[in-house]
Amino acid sequence: MPRHLGQRGEKNGAWKGGRVIASNGYGLLRMPGHHLADVRGYVYEHRLVAEQMLGRPLRTGEIVHHKNGCKVDNDRENIEVVTDHRTHLVKHR
Repeated sequence: MPRHLGQRGEKNGAWKGGRVIASNGYGLLRMPGHHLADVRGYVYEHRLVAEQMLGRPLRTGEIVHHKNGCKVDNDRENIEVVTDHRTHLVKHR
């Protein structure tokens, strides 16, 4: 059995710093215990960046928009928080 099988996190030979790309194209960061983390401990990076920019948690209904349409470009200049789905749809026209 290969040495890295069964080892998690930094101990795994395939570790890439905890950043992966989800099947939907968005970047995920491994942050177990974070309030935005899913059951596997991953947080959508764009949502984390948005919260850091705002200095508060995202509110219900707030949507994080990538201005240039690139789902993995999570630079602050490319992130915008909109207040509802309709406004977000307008951004994609």
